[in-house]
Amino acid sequence: MALDLNKYYNAIVVVSQKSRLLMKDVVKMEEIVVKMAIYRDHQFKGKILILDAPLCSKAEAAFKKAKWKIIETV
Repeated sequence: MALDLNKYYNAIVVVSQKSRLLMKDVVKMEEIVVKMAIYRDHQFKGKILILDAPLCSKAEAAFKKAKWKIIETV
């Protein structure tokens, strides 16, 4: 979790793995963000994925549809 300059909460998830990020991982990430929102009792303005792994094209489309910003460091 992080606050931006406009004081909006953003969910930041960092993934570092050797295997490809798949569709099942999209579901996991969404569940994590929901749990973080419940824990903090606050909704997130943005969702950011910092990724050090290959990304499946279907998973990439699903992340974009769910309004995730993807930053690849590969």
